[in-house]
Amino acid sequence: MTRISVANLVAEVTNTSTNQSFVVGFLNRKSISRGDPAYTALGGAALLTSDAMLLLADKYGAVFEKGNDARFHVTDADADQVLQMLEGRDHKLIELSLEREMREELCGLELPGQEEPVLLESDLDSAAYIFLKHVRQISDEAADEAIHRLFFLYEMKLPDHVFKKLAGNQYIKLLSADEILKGRSTDGKKIGGNLGLM
Repeated sequence: MTRISVANLVAEVTNTSTNQSFVVGFLNRKSISRGDPAYTALGGAALLTSDAMLLLADKYGAVFEKGNDARFHVTDADADQVLQMLEGRDHKLIELSLEREMREELCGLELPGQEEPVLLESDLDSAAYIFLKHVRQISDEAADEAIHRLFFLYEMKLPDHVFKKLAGNQYIKLLSADEILKGRSTDGKKIGGNLGLM
């Protein structure tokens, strides 16, 4: 079997006042709980539509992991065809927006000990999301099945005051190319593999 995971991620955040773009890391909740904090990309699992779930189950025998998250298992023989179908970015099959994930991550209280959101809902009203490209990652780290990850990468554009609020938050880190290459930030935290995919 092959595990397929599809995510909508922020590849870069642009300050619309200065037109400067940055790779932004967000402290990962699971890594904090494990006691080994790491920065990962903003975003997360895309959602499948009910039509997509029916198609994947009926035609490909997909086994879903959790609700309508785009994380599921298909036979090795069907994996490439399923990935090609999803790469077509058909809104009738898969969520094509970062807005839901950004509101959950940045406007919620997802992290241990977090008392205030990174941004307010009204801050994200001025955000714009531009699709850049998709990237596939294939891993055989699990001995019993291959893992195929499909990332839809976006640029998130923010006005200056919102960008500064985001960049100044303790759970956010603007990352340099050197930090990404080394896999460790200047504050000593790990950098997840879903950062620097551009």
